[in-house]
Amino acid sequence: MLGPPVISVLGQDPNRVHNINSNSFQQHVITTVNGWQFAAFYTDATTTNEVGRCYVNLARRQTLPLAGVGEWQFLTFEDYEQTADDGHNAINIGVCKGDGTIHVAFDHHCDQ
Repeated sequence: MLGPPVISVLGQDPNRVHNINSNSFQQHVITTVNGWQFAAFYTDATTTNEVGRCYVNLARRQTLPLAGVGEWQFLTFEDYEQTADDGHNAINIGVCKGDGTIHVAFDHHCDQ
């Protein structure tokens, strides 16, 4: 019998008008490959209550059969700030099962 679900809060949602994480159309934001679980998401890049800038984040943890899961490890891309406040700039990830290469696509809206 399974116990209650385990909830992991990976980061605070950015302070924006439009939701940029967990959209209904978003695909491949969390995946498990070769014993590792990967997730991609935006977090707030601001230190005030201003609406706007977000950082892309990648997280991973090792999955342990029958013993739960490992601790999350995080990588934040602070060299790029997502600034358009609309909900279409969702992140998608893919991980190559052969060599573990992580592929990330984000911020592909039709803005100049």
